[in-house]
Amino acid sequence: MSDNRYINVTQKEKDDLCDDINFQNTLEQLQILDQRNQSPSLKRHRTNGSEYQYNDDRDHVNNDNESNYQQQKHSKYKRRNNYSRTDQSLTTNSRTYTNSNSNMTKTSFAQQQGNTTSNINDLNNKQHVNHKNPFQISNQALNYAASTHLHPIKLECEPTMKDQRTAAKFIQQFFKYIEKDFYQQNITQQKPIGFEQWWIDKEGNIQGITKVIDLYVFLCNPQRYPKEINNFKITPHPPKHLPPQRSVILKWIKNSISCNELKEELEIKFKSIYSIRDIIGTINTRNRHVRIDFQDETEYNTILNSGYVPIYGQLIECDEFLPAPKLLICSKCNTPGHAKKACQISQIDLCRRCGKDRNDKENHSSCEIKCHHCGGAHTSTDYSCPFIQKYRRELVLELRNRPDLLPAEAQLFLPTECRENGKEQKY
Repeated sequence: MSDNRYINVTQKEKDDLCDDINFQNTLEQLQILDQRNQSPSLKRHRTNGSEYQYNDDRDHVNNDNESNYQQQKHSKYKRRNNYSRTDQSLTTNSRTYTNSNSNMTKTSFAQQQGNTTSNINDLNNKQHVNHKNPFQISNQALNYAASTHLHPIKLECEPTMKDQRTAAKFIQQFFKYIEKDFYQQNITQQKPIGFEQWWIDKEGNIQGITKVIDLYVFLCNPQRYPKEINNFKITPHPPKHLPPQRSVILKWIKNSISCNELKEELEIKFKSIYSIRDIIGTINTRNRHVRIDFQDETEYNTILNSGYVPIYGQLIECDEFLPAPKLLICSKCNTPGHAKKACQISQIDLCRRCGKDRNDKENHSSCEIKCHHCGGAHTSTDYSCPFIQKYRRELVLELRNRPDLLPAEAQLFLPTECRENGKEQKY
């Protein structure tokens, strides 16, 4: 049976039919019709931004003490523990435009913003790692900051001491007098006793320095001094505090309890209390911290190991007292970081109050108080000075980076302005 459809078809039409030319033309015409019938506007759909999130596991430096945040629905923030408020969110809030041919998501800007944030964080981390100290922190300043500095022991002499030889014989007889009692109270001590350094001050009195804690504590008791040596009457001037190795802190003592009442309560159990003093920087409207010094090492260890002490029926937390890093400040130019002998900043002695020549004719005990570091209304060696505080922060940072310069037993208290967020207050 023959197909009559192709009887009247020309040869060219037969060739096009064999090559599928007609079929291709039909498809093109159908596509043109579809495009004409399609609406030219694009449909816009809001999408949840949580579909496009990037997890950034790198550490970020927290610039505040608040808890951190993570983005939830409707672009609201809730507190979390992994991101800080100052960090930019890497969540991409996008809108998707659709038609019959393609789906286009405008996320390039959000991705670029996230990459910019990552670059900023990387730069901050590099700057933190490659931190360059604007101050020249010397090894002398680091050793001075880490070591324990005990106040000189002062012996007021009458008549005044004028001759070095007479003073040497006086000190020799002084240690012979206290030697027996000292070794009886400190059985473990076997080394000879004496000052590491002593001198005659401007008033003609003897001042000496010792680094032996047991000897220092022994000499803090005025009752252990002789009244007279080599026809020189002695009036001891003991320091206000014992070394940190004999000091504890009682925390959150109510202001209604005075130091005298606290001492009476503690002396029922502890007999060697040397002093009780409020720590000024901890006083608020309700309570404060109190520092207590013990002459007896056994009692010191007892209260420290207990962790708590009962005061009028209430358990009070106690902890060891740690000294803050000491600043080596030049007595010539009042600048931290070096001693007077190594000073290269000033040719004259500068007054701490006004910053002028201390040896001029002015009365520098009543001169105008104006810091010559920052111009503030405080002395140039005051720890509230911004210049001193900045040096102190740099010193603490250098101590952290150079643990090899610290003694093995060194443990310091970090001031509030020198701590890193989330770090311990001890180092």
